[in-house]
Amino acid sequence: MAHRSSVNNNSTDTSQIRVAEYVRASDVGTYLYCQRSWWLERIEGRTPQAQARRARGVSAHQRHGCWVWLSTLMRTVAIIATLGFILAAVAAWLGWW
Repeated sequence: MAHRSSVNNNSTDTSQIRVAEYVRASDVGTYLYCQRSWWLERIEGRTPQAQARRARGVSAHQRHGCWVWLSTLMRTVAIIATLGFILAAVAAWLGWW
């Protein structure tokens, strides 16, 4: 059985090696929606004009998510405090306190 050596002692110029690009589903969708838009973005390297608007939208949604989380936390604290107050009132009314 012959073995091939997997070690190559020759120096290879890595600047000539091209990394294969994968076709993403979003690229296919962009191409099917508008071939010109795909070409401008992927080949020309131009960015969509709505990118700043999209970034503001992402930021707004993140802020909104923080406010939703905070309001949920505050509601939970309020419910626990209310139940504690009711329990203390009932205990005081029954003379346990």
